[in-house]
Amino acid sequence: MGFGYLLFGAILWINPLLTAYTEWAAYLFMLAGNNRLAVYNRGFKYSRVAAVSGLVIAFARFLLTAAEEFRFFAFSDTVLYPIVNVSALLVGAVYVLLLAMGIFQIAGETGLEKLKSSAVYRALLHTLVFVFETIVSLGVLPNAAGDGSMTVVLFAKLFVRILLALLVFSCYRMICLEGEEDLPRKESRFAFINRMNEHFDRKEAENLELARKEREERRKKKQQSRRK
Repeated sequence: MGFGYLLFGAILWINPLLTAYTEWAAYLFMLAGNNRLAVYNRGFKYSRVAAVSGLVIAFARFLLTAAEEFRFFAFSDTVLYPIVNVSALLVGAVYVLLLAMGIFQIAGETGLEKLKSSAVYRALLHTLVFVFETIVSLGVLPNAAGDGSMTVVLFAKLFVRILLALLVFSCYRMICLEGEEDLPRKESRFAFINRMNEHFDRKEAENLELARKEREERRKKKQQSRRK
């Protein structure tokens, strides 16, 4: 269930408009996933620490934003506003990089080369969006609010977070963790969900077979090179 929790958290994290209200819940689920995955490699272990930091900052921002909504505290008019927001951006970027590192490592161990490449690609894209959003948030760009920069940031965040959720979904479908090999799949009452699960099971079997063939080819090449 490690990747299942991560997937649910990543889906919650997609929302770029109500982040202040939903990000803490996203981190809560992602932390639950990281707790289960931390035993497998350093990437998941370190991203668990980042998830804890992200949860604390996100929950603080949620409380401060809610207090402003109910007119208890003018959060956006204080020095806390840019500090909390930039801290949330930084921790989010670090979390994605460490999570991508964990996925890269576990994909390498299972021979899923395409998944390794996807992890690197997602990490680079998310880093670029983080840099641009930080520049806009700090007001480095003149008239950022008026030239459409914030709109670009919102769509870019939506795009990279969807890609991150798809990456985690690929892990959920393609990587079988130790202890989960023999767990039976529960059938849904909805026929279309069962058909979708069957489709993904076929794709998973194809990907695993492809990964097995790639490992076998690499092993043969190593043996041939040693003979030479």
